[in-house]
Amino acid sequence: MKRWITFLCAALALAFLGIFRPEGTSFDQIEPVEAIFLSRARNSVTIMTDTGASGTGKSLAEAAENLRAAASGEIFLETADYCLFTAESVDFLSDLPRILRPGCKLVLCKGADLTDAAAYLSVHEPEFTLLCYQIGYRDYPTLTAEERGFALAS
Repeated sequence: MKRWITFLCAALALAFLGIFRPEGTSFDQIEPVEAIFLSRARNSVTIMTDTGASGTGKSLAEAAENLRAAASGEIFLETADYCLFTAESVDFLSDLPRILRPGCKLVLCKGADLTDAAAYLSVHEPEFTLLCYQIGYRDYPTLTAEERGFALAS
């Protein structure tokens, strides 16, 4: 009798797991992000990713929400290794901890293309992270586009 009860409980557990299986994200819908670019125009901020997705809003949170809504898959901003930003978008850096991890590298960008800059930064790692910004440091490394490539100054 005890065996039948154990068997019945196991069968019910398997049926329950089969029926109430949590919905997941399909692997082909995941878009990991290596780099994001923040720019500001008038009263709005734009977030562009190295995957080609972009979103604009009056706040960083709104821009990130619009970015996720417009993306063809599930965008993971938490995987970003680099955040390039313009001098005009510095005001939005205080909101970055809500969408990026503390180890994300921050780089002030002057005239650099996002996709080429991400490849350059993966070889020439800047040391300044979002955590450094949160602590209070403001000596951003600067990435400048030049004729033959880029220059990273700390």
